[in-house]
Amino acid sequence: MKQAQLMTQLISKLDTNQMALQAALEEVSLWIRQRGSEDIAGNINGALDTLNQNAEFIAKGIAELTV
Repeated sequence: MKQAQLMTQLISKLDTNQMALQAALEEVSLWIRQRGSEDIAGNINGALDTLNQNAEFIAKGIAELTV
């Protein structure tokens, strides 16, 4: 396997993992918020914001690598 192809696949898998973690954190945040812990849910949402910000850059990087 070419190194560039391997790198593209690796980054794609990392992106998929990031999206799965984001979905899981959203579920946990909702569950915590429903039980009245607004501060903790807010902290989780702050981490989710970071994931969202990085997701756009990762998607662009993957697009560039696959061209």
